[in-house]
Amino acid sequence: MSCSINILIAEDDQLNRMMLEKLLSRFNAVCTMAKDGREAIEMFEQGTYDSVFLDVNMPVYTGPECAEIIRRSCEAKKIMPPLLVCISADEEYSDSGSFDFFLEKPFNLEKIKELTDAVSTCKCADSPYDIKRAADIIGLDEETMRMLMKEFLAVFDEEIVNLKNAMTGSSAEDITHVAHKMKGAAANMQAESLREYCSKMQAADKRNTAELNMLYNRIYCSYCFFKRQLNH
Repeated sequence: MSCSINILIAEDDQLNRMMLEKLLSRFNAVCTMAKDGREAIEMFEQGTYDSVFLDVNMPVYTGPECAEIIRRSCEAKKIMPPLLVCISADEEYSDSGSFDFFLEKPFNLEKIKELTDAVSTCKCADSPYDIKRAADIIGLDEETMRMLMKEFLAVFDEEIVNLKNAMTGSSAEDITHVAHKMKGAAANMQAESLREYCSKMQAADKRNTAELNMLYNRIYCSYCFFKRQLNH
């Protein structure tokens, strides 16, 4: 399943902006362009975006500075931040805690497709999560369900980090174990897309790096959109 996604691109190099817009538009992305960090923050405050692509080295505010400002703004508004993508030619930023994903320069069409597929699939996969309906299915009152949801989110935040670490360490046993725990937690909360992606991660061929990365992207994006729904 695929649907249109809104992306803000902040990049001070005009050629890179044009190239990235052309590549993203091939995968049903509607792009808004900013030429520096200040403009990126202004446009973010004026629009609604599923993802923000931030060049690391920009005038006024750098990419990491923009990412921090965006996260603080969303926290103050009690909304889920968009998926933040780092754009850089430097591998040192690939594990930056400021961003959700890393897009290396020169741009790779397959990497862009993987990312846009994950965002669009997860954005459009389900009808909105209804916590009251989930509580009714489980047999709980809504207040108890909301209390349990806070615990679920705290646990899942940790497990996403654990899953990434297991993948980095190429531990098939750890990947399977963490994915199994995440699958069970998602199932308990009636979060069907999350359960499905975690189940696929558990069953995946752990030697297939491309499949593992694709599934991790799906899990991460699905979780982000799940939390965004809870905040609306």
